Amino acid sequence: MQDELILLIHCPDREGLVASVTELIRRHGGNVVDLDQHVDAERGVFFMRVAWTPPAGDVDGRARFERAFAAEVAGPCSMNWRLERAGRRARLAIFVSRYGHCLYDILARWESGEWDVEIPLIVSNHRDLEPVAARHGIRFEHVPVTAATKAQAEQRQLELLRDAGPIIAQDVVTVSHKDSVDDMVRKGRDLEKIVLARAVYAHLMHQILVYDNRTVVFD
Repeated sequence: MQDELILLIHCPDREGLVASVTELIRRHGGNVVDLDQHVDAERGVFFMRVAWTPPAGDVDGRARFERAFAAEVAGPCSMNWRLERAGRRARLAIFVSRYGHCLYDILARWESGEWDVEIPLIVSNHRDLEPVAARHGIRFEHVPVTAATKAQAEQRQLELLRDAGPIIAQDVVTVSHKDSVDDMVRKGRDLEKIVLARAVYAHLMHQILVYDNRTVVFD
């Protein structure tokens, strides 16, 4: 069986969008295995994520589907869309400061094989974690940031990454009057690791759409 394909869509809301998409997948021999949708009623915007399997052995099927989808569905419905291959190995750049708890957590998930990803680059405004990058054979870029050089530093970061990340996940943790400052720091770092891992996993599963400074995360 071929890798699943994942179709991510946002467009002006209208009747029949789900049917139009799934019918074209059916006509091209695909089988829908997961579908999630959301409508921003205030703005009249439709969002959808569809995971589907194409017919086995059809090496040109994806290209034919993309042409047909663009002409028959995406164009008439003014859709913004992209088609991802679920099995494609993702590449991650990691931005860190001088605290290593989140970095160590990500590297552990990578080294253990929990996340099948490539990590070609670590970027930091401090050099504290450069030895960690060196031990793992990962390129390290030091981009210092001050009030006077903030614009130049951000430009350098964009040159290295050529992307910008949305806020994907947030959470809270319970604290009480019994917690010391060290307790709250420890709880905060534990929470940061969990939330970041959840966000990275959603990115790897192609569950994220960014629209008009908003982030839609499909479960």
